[in-house]
Amino acid sequence: NLGAESIAIHMTTLLGASYGTPEERAEIRRRRGFISTNALEKDRFPEAIHHIKVFRNQADKARVFYKYTPEMGSIRFLKNLGRRTSLT
Repeated sequence: NLGAESIAIHMTTLLGASYGTPEERAEIRRRRGFISTNALEKDRFPEAIHHIKVFRNQADKARVFYKYTPEMGSIRFLKNLGRRTSLT
């Protein structure tokens, strides 16, 4: 399914003490990555393969993160077809 259900826009997350070091929180970066398997909310977005999530820190700085998660066992390639993009 490549329709609207393939895109999940998650709620914004405020970075707490569990998100790395104070410096990492200030810069909104983390060595381990931001969007974990649990954060994908598969029960809420069962068809989603594109996940978009905003993380912000206490200083109200924010970054948008994207994660691509095709179905297990299948491989999909993103092709640029000029002005439009297609998943195959």
